[in-house]
Amino acid sequence: MNMQAPKSFKKADSRPKVLGVTKDGVKILAPRRKATNFTQTELREAVAKALAKSA
Repeated sequence: MNMQAPKSFKKADSRPKVLGVTKDGVKILAPRRKATNFTQTELREAVAKALAKSA
């Protein structure tokens, strides 16, 4: 009996993309899927603001 997983599953070892690191070492990660509650511009501004505060 063959107990292999279907080949359609993606590997679980992919790492999230790091957008930036604050001066205290906190990594800001890219979202896994498209945002539903915020626009890309709002997200970009929030990340820039967080990075500016830590600099």
